[in-house]
Amino acid sequence: MRDDERFEIQRAFDLLPHVVGCSWATIWFRFNGIKHPKRDEFREKVVEYFEMLDPIF
Repeated sequence: MRDDERFEIQRAFDLLPHVVGCSWATIWFRFNGIKHPKRDEFREKVVEYFEMLDPIF
């Protein structure tokens, strides 16, 4: 594997919390009718969902 390919894979893993965790957290808050969650609440929910993905990797 070339270095530039390895870089792209590493970058994709780095973006997972932003793409997957934030998307799922946003959906959860919308389903529960919370329009303006506090920053800490949102971050905790992102971590919760991202930890669900941990066994996959």
